[in-house]
Amino acid sequence: MPDITNRDHLSSELEAINIRLRQLDAEKQKLLAHKQELLKQQNLPPPTPSMTPEQKIAIFAGLFKGRADIYAIRWE
Repeated sequence: MPDITNRDHLSSELEAINIRLRQLDAEKQKLLAHKQELLKQQNLPPPTPSMTPEQKIAIFAGLFKGRADIYAIRWE
């Protein structure tokens, strides 16, 4: 009799593994679909308010602005 009990146990364990694998496959498909949606959203240009060229230049100049209190003595 122990052989039949062992077979039943192995059978039920294998079935549980198969069920879990199917669940994981379903979850993987959902995650891949969600990933594709996020990648599509990432490729969209970010929404930006329309700015005038003067405003854009002011932002750019502000990023690279030097110190106004220092002047070059000579140029080599």
